[in-house]
Amino acid sequence: MLTDLYNEIDAPELKGKDIVLPEDSTLYLSERGELFAFTGIYKKDIKRDVLFESWPYYLVGKHTKNIDKYMNGLFRIKKGCILISAFLDHEIYADKKYKKLTDYYIKLPVAND
Repeated sequence: MLTDLYNEIDAPELKGKDIVLPEDSTLYLSERGELFAFTGIYKKDIKRDVLFESWPYYLVGKHTKNIDKYMNGLFRIKKGCILISAFLDHEIYADKKYKKLTDYYIKLPVAND
């Protein structure tokens, strides 16, 4: 089902090893139909800051292997669960192809008032 969407999306195919951290939370779809929804970063500092819906501006445009000293991982939503995961440029995902989903966004539940 998602592999059909992958084939229909008019976006360039990118190898995982060529993808860098974008400016904000982003969705990527793999050629195998796996959705990658990254929302934020779990920082590796004294306070262990949790930035669930963002990452610092100075990490944008960098490969995660070059900024490993700053983070424990990225927050990824997968099948309704929040995971700490490696990014697409990590060796596990590096040779697979992805398309960035620009017309889709992540909408998280919020508290009711």
